[in-house]
Amino acid sequence: MAREETRIHYSVRDNGVIKKLAAYVILGISVAGKKEVLSINVGDNESAKYWLSVLNELKTRGVKDILQRSVFPSDTALLKALYLATFEATKKWTLPIRNWGQVYGEMSIMYEGRLPE
Repeated sequence: MAREETRIHYSVRDNGVIKKLAAYVILGISVAGKKEVLSINVGDNESAKYWLSVLNELKTRGVKDILQRSVFPSDTALLKALYLATFEATKKWTLPIRNWGQVYGEMSIMYEGRLPE
């Protein structure tokens, strides 16, 4: 199974202090080409110890082998890969968010005077 990992940083309030946490979504692609979410984790930082624990958890859950993506040769190559992945994902964003009217109404109450009418 091939592995693809996406990391996004979020601001989270923890005991009155706002800190940045990384959310990791690890996707697997089976030999049949089917994508599967293997793991969703939230963590403070990324380290060799962190990835060892994630990979050991996957092994414990039955993943037999992981074909690790190599290191990107440059920051430009990384940006290109991220751009292309984002471009492909946005092609699928053709419908408005479900229950958008209700969501917008709730946001209008929470952020009174800040959203256009």
